[in-house]
Amino acid sequence: MYDMFMRDIPYGRWAEYVIERLRAYGIEPQHSGRNGELILELGCGTGNMSRYLCMGGYRVVGIDLSPYMVKEASRKLIPGFEAYVGDMRVPFLQDGRRCRCIVSLCDSMNYLVKNSDLELAVKAAAAQLEEGGIFLFDMKTEDFFKEELGDNVFADRRKKAAYIWENHYDTRRHLNIYNITFYYRIIGGLYGSFTEHHVQRTYSRRQVADIAGKYGFTLKECSLRGEREYYILQKI
Repeated sequence: MYDMFMRDIPYGRWAEYVIERLRAYGIEPQHSGRNGELILELGCGTGNMSRYLCMGGYRVVGIDLSPYMVKEASRKLIPGFEAYVGDMRVPFLQDGRRCRCIVSLCDSMNYLVKNSDLELAVKAAAAQLEEGGIFLFDMKTEDFFKEELGDNVFADRRKKAAYIWENHYDTRRHLNIYNITFYYRIIGGLYGSFTEHHVQRTYSRRQVADIAGKYGFTLKECSLRGEREYYILQKI
């Protein structure tokens, strides 16, 4: 059902930008018979961004907290992609294995709602990267949560499903809190429903830079593109 409502998301355009930035830091895709770099993707969801990264010539290992998302990602049989249940706050690569690139896209990092959560994720990334490796991620901005979502109700409908999204932005705590109720057809005129509760948080550039420095990163880039800021941290 998730993918049903995400069909209009420009994953391909986002991936073009991400790949361009990866190559700027020497993270190369497959070419001339050489294997592409291994990318660890945090919060891979159902593999929509992973697909484009693999199509771009990279090998991707993705982790996500949701077993449902991982199952859906694995069902897509994307060449060069493996998906596992995992927590971005805990190192996934074991036995001293490291990679040169970690990414977290589609505002997965906004789900880290405590400073300690963000610190753990950045610390775990540092533990899994080689020296000089990069951690590229995006975060939705406070302006987007406050001005575009705010205290509003949204709805959408597809052929066999619909949702109602009730949103609230807490300006004091910088938290975007929303409930989404999905309605789906079971058979004929019989429908089922379920509700998901989500909380996301915004962070300032200064907060990100301070935490990055604490765990051996330098903030190389922070670029605003639409409703997201793209960060590139490099391990020093």
